[in-house]
Amino acid sequence: MEITHFPLPEGVRIFAKLEYFNPGGSIKDRLGQELLRDALEIGKLKEGGTIIETTAGNTGIGLALAAISKNVNVIFCVPARERAGAKRRTACRKIVRHSVSCGAFGSRTGKTGHEYRRHFSR
Repeated sequence: MEITHFPLPEGVRIFAKLEYFNPGGSIKDRLGQELLRDALEIGKLKEGGTIIETTAGNTGIGLALAAISKNVNVIFCVPARERAGAKRRTACRKIVRHSVSCGAFGSRTGKTGHEYRRHFSR
């Protein structure tokens, strides 16, 4: 979007990128794409793999949106002391397809937060 409300020297034009037009409505959408792309490129993550992220906000939403297109599972662990807003919880539930009340969101696997804790603590 061109910024036209400020006096500028002749020949100077200023444009702004409106991050709220991103799929998740945040600049964190690009962060999620970059993190996922880099992890896949350097071999730290394979298609069909799983990312576990502690988040209560837009980073998780951006990561989930990127993960869907790359066939990567995501697990979001929201600490009990964090109170993700209703809008974010709703967005996460729509994106990741599975939510549990113990403070974790998971995608595609159907496991509960307690099952993840047992699995990853071995």
